[in-house]
Amino acid sequence: AAAGLDAPRVQAHLVRLGLVLAKLLDDASLVERYGDERAIEDAFLSRETWWIGSIAGAFADRFGRLGRSAEAQRLIARALTALPTLVSAHELAIVAASHGAEADLARARDGLVGWARGARPDYGAAFIELFDARAAQRAGQPSREPGLLAANRFERLGLPVWAADAYEAAGERAAALEIHLHIGGSFAAARL
Repeated sequence: AAAGLDAPRVQAHLVRLGLVLAKLLDDASLVERYGDERAIEDAFLSRETWWIGSIAGAFADRFGRLGRSAEAQRLIARALTALPTLVSAHELAIVAASHGAEADLARARDGLVGWARGARPDYGAAFIELFDARAAQRAGQPSREPGLLAANRFERLGLPVWAADAYEAAGERAAALEIHLHIGGSFAAARL
C-alpha cells in the first residue's frame, strides 16, 4: 500500500500522530517508536509549514511536559521564526501558550488570529479562546471565561478532546474528567 508514497512525508505524519497518541494514551512504546528527535531537523529542512508546525508542536509539547522547558521554548521560537504564517500550523500556537517563552506569546497569538480569519468562525474562535485560557492558566491567573467559551464551542463542533482541554484550562477539572471518561481517555482521566 505504501508503494510510491513520499516516505519522509509519511514518516512526518506518523511521528506527529504517534506522539499525540503517546500523550493521550500515556504509551511509552509509542514514544520509543516515534519520539526520534531527528524528525525535528527533517521538518525544518522541508521548509513546509504543516511539517514544521506539526513536528515542532508535538515535540515542544512533549519537552514541556517532561520539564525540558528551555528546549520547548527554543523549539517554539525557532518554529515561529521559520513560519511566515500559522495557516497550516495553528496547533503550534496552542502549544506556545503553554510552553513558549513569554516573548513569543504575542507572536503566536497574532499568528493564530491570522489563521482564524480563514477558518470557520466558531472553529477559529474556539482556538483563540483556548489560547487565552492556557496563557492565563500558565501565568497563574486562570480566567474561566475563555476556557468555558472554547469548551462549549469545541463540544458543539464535536471535538471532545479539545473540549476537555479547554475545560481543564478553565479550571473545570470535573467537566474535563467527564469527557475523558466518556471517550475512553483513561490516562487523562487518571491524571485528572
